[in-house]
Amino acid sequence: MYVGVIFDEKTKMVADYAPEATLMEYTICDDGYMPNGTQWLPKAYMNMFFAEESGENKYHQRIAALICGAIGDGAARALEDYGVKIFRNVTGDVDSVFEDYKNNKLEEGENTKLPARQNLFEYWRAQRRFEKLNPVYYAKGMEMFGSSLSEKDKTWLYDQCFAEKSRWEMLPYIAGAMDHKLDLKRVEKYMNTFLKVWNTLFGRNSDNYRDQNEMLTRMKILVGIVKDDCKQEFLGEALILSAKNRLILVAEYLMDQKADINYVNKKGVSVEQYENAMQDLTMKGYLSYYRQHGVKNGSSLIYFINKEKKTIQELFDEDEDNKRRVDGVSYLYIPKFADEDGQVFGKRALKVCKDILKDYGKSGLLKNSTKAQDLDEFIEEYNWDDGFEVPHFIAVHPNCSRETKEKMYELVEGSSYYGTKDFEDSDDEQWKAFISELHDMLNGK
Repeated sequence: MYVGVIFDEKTKMVADYAPEATLMEYTICDDGYMPNGTQWLPKAYMNMFFAEESGENKYHQRIAALICGAIGDGAARALEDYGVKIFRNVTGDVDSVFEDYKNNKLEEGENTKLPARQNLFEYWRAQRRFEKLNPVYYAKGMEMFGSSLSEKDKTWLYDQCFAEKSRWEMLPYIAGAMDHKLDLKRVEKYMNTFLKVWNTLFGRNSDNYRDQNEMLTRMKILVGIVKDDCKQEFLGEALILSAKNRLILVAEYLMDQKADINYVNKKGVSVEQYENAMQDLTMKGYLSYYRQHGVKNGSSLIYFINKEKKTIQELFDEDEDNKRRVDGVSYLYIPKFADEDGQVFGKRALKVCKDILKDYGKSGLLKNSTKAQDLDEFIEEYNWDDGFEVPHFIAVHPNCSRETKEKMYELVEGSSYYGTKDFEDSDDEQWKAFISELHDMLNGK
């Protein structure tokens, strides 16, 4: 085991818990401590624990204590869960600080104060690195920091669930722990994201029971978090999409929720339009029967029994296995991005950026006169599911502050993944390019 000290390589002073810092290791020996070299903090963080060879996701600590400057409660408590002693807000050069530690004279400064949502996110992110998909820590994080979240914070948390594929597994636990409803526009956006992912993974109009249940699991969450005064409208929109994409499990669930089969949206689109053009006679008949009689025509499981020649019990057994898998696995996929001029953030990206800013009512955001505070406030509200084009052009804006860049670097998990094998192996060129340019900006390259 070892004791770690976070420090700045240039000044040799104890540094804050931040992506650009370095970790000095002092290995604990029988006759004292032995300096064992340095590592870039994000890479060192991944090696603070090792797993048993049994593969049961049991982790053992390699680090006994961590000495650092400022550190948020979220990151600190995640380490403390594994028995690591944290010395916060320590000042001084590495050698003298470590001497104080050995002589039991090390003094901590005043506790670091961070917003509740940042602490919560830091805690979850740290736990995902070790216990991966253990739901215990989602509940524990909400227990520690959830009561301090504002309504704005809660909406922000939902947005972050849709920002990166590694965060999708948080959604069921956040939805279950927060009594917070979202407006129609936001939930519709989430629904369209789910549908885009579903079609990318399984192909449009998949007839596989397990595949369709993936979409149903997510749709149930969205129905639960939409505001009551726009719930009926959302049910109608969701039913139109389920008819368009032949999602019979979703359609059945929406009917159980009293969705209006005759709903027509603002664009004049209805379930009936897709129903009339539908090639699948089973799905068409299912919808038509409900339209005529106001009740379902049996269980939609019959549809899949006819398709897959399986018994109802077999399908229910698959459903239970699938629920456990869906609760713990993310399926978000962001297609590989290639610009016409060969640049990840070139002319095409700028056009996409301008279109997105129009949707936000912020067409003039990238003007040279825009203040740093306005750029930062926009990032606070930004839904990262809209891509990396807008954040890129904010990052390169002449008035974008270092604090905003650091915030974006954390939000896209740059400190967790930059320089790792997962980062290099990722097919998401936009994500990699955005993290890389932020890393270079923050490190003066």
